[in-house]
Amino acid sequence: MGVAGLRTLLVCLVAGMSAALLLLPLSPLVQCALLFLVAAITWCTPALPHTSAMLLIPALALALGLVDWAGVGQVLLSPIFSVFLFSFLLAALFRDLALDRIALNNLLVWSSGSERRAAVALLISSGLLSMWTSNTAAASLMLPVALAIGGMGQDSDNGRFLAIGVIYSIVYWGVTTFAGSKVNLLVAGATDFDFVGWMALTIPLVSLLWALSMAWLWWLYRPRFAQVPVPAGWQWTNLKQSLAVAVVALTLVSWALVGIHRPDARGLMTAIPLAGALAFLLLGLIGPKRAWQAVNWRILAIFVASMVLGKIASQVALGQVLFQWTEQFLGQLGPIAVILGVILLVLVLTEFISNFATAALVTPILVSYLAPMGLGQGSIALLLGVVCASAFVLPSATPAMGMLHASGAVRQRELSISGLPLKLMVLVAMLLVVIRA
Repeated sequence: MGVAGLRTLLVCLVAGMSAALLLLPLSPLVQCALLFLVAAITWCTPALPHTSAMLLIPALALALGLVDWAGVGQVLLSPIFSVFLFSFLLAALFRDLALDRIALNNLLVWSSGSERRAAVALLISSGLLSMWTSNTAAASLMLPVALAIGGMGQDSDNGRFLAIGVIYSIVYWGVTTFAGSKVNLLVAGATDFDFVGWMALTIPLVSLLWALSMAWLWWLYRPRFAQVPVPAGWQWTNLKQSLAVAVVALTLVSWALVGIHRPDARGLMTAIPLAGALAFLLLGLIGPKRAWQAVNWRILAIFVASMVLGKIASQVALGQVLFQWTEQFLGQLGPIAVILGVILLVLVLTEFISNFATAALVTPILVSYLAPMGLGQGSIALLLGVVCASAFVLPSATPAMGMLHASGAVRQRELSISGLPLKLMVLVAMLLVVIRA
């Protein structure tokens, strides 16, 4: 079957499932399952590549009454949506104002012209930044720099290695603090860990997983870095660059402080990135036409659909149902088999409905199930925190992955090749944690 034939088949499947959803008297749970299948086809294949196709999930959900306009409005006013808008404008400014080249020059000055040392410094600094600002803010700041550094060599494998490596560093090290991700707060609250205790628990395993993931990416892409002449260092050439840096710094610091001290202040978390984006426009740093072009509407549409799916999954108790099915089919093989099945389910879910929505679905279920088995709170917390964060393939998984997709530096096929083995590595690591406990 050729590409055209495959696309026709996939379009027919999507049309058939959409018709079944709209015409047949299906239960909300079955409707939710079919919506997941529609999402899998439209997001993971070229069947419906246009932005309008990404809106199929929320459109069907509205038509079926699984979500109302108020629920969609909450998604559009969410902090994640506003951070996406800010990040897209920031990436455009980095290119237009040559801020990425300034950052690159300073890294090369620090590394005495060694591209390899500059790349390693970028990977490490990306992880450290994500520990204290959230992985969303870290990705918006560090990914443009990674793309600039990746472009300094003659081989595009340098760019792929750095772009993916920066995002993986951000995702992994964001697991280690409450500021890194809301998932950590949710899981730590369910397992009674404080800030210091959570860091002490997660850093050893995250360090190992991060090192293994970097080794895997190095082997996969074989980047070829060189020694280059040391450029001039920190140099501002115009007022626009200074204004842009000031706006970015104020926005990210404000967002990080609110995230640490008032993580439940949803209105502030939404308003701060929007204020930063508006400042870019009002100060003339970017024009309205360029701003419109800079926004990747396809990625935004996928994330809206992802968050809508998360709301529906929560309403129909999808997590509880999936766990019951897993226990029913694997229960005779013992508790380890059930835990393996649950980990696999979480690794799949976290690609489609965001890691926080996945954590909200499965955390109370797994805590109540694993604790009576004698599994310690530390093991339960590690399992939930690491598995829910292990979203390395689809743009719907985390904002960091969405930004990586939007950059156009890496194709979906390449992300699948690099990300799926890492999810398998996480699965093995979590099984070892459970067995040792």
